[in-house]
Amino acid sequence: MAETLVNSQITDAVTQTNVKVLAEAPSVSMAAVYQMLGQSVGLTMQNASAAWC
Repeated sequence: MAETLVNSQITDAVTQTNVKVLAEAPSVSMAAVYQMLGQSVGLTMQNASAAWC
């Protein structure tokens, strides 16, 4: 293994963190989509009920 200026434990920790972030990205983006969907449906229902008044 080539000798580097950075401790191998540090590079391993950074690599694991990067992999974790990339693994969580799809579920986080779907959560954002569902939050926006819920907000828009709620606003639609509010507007629909306000139209009856």
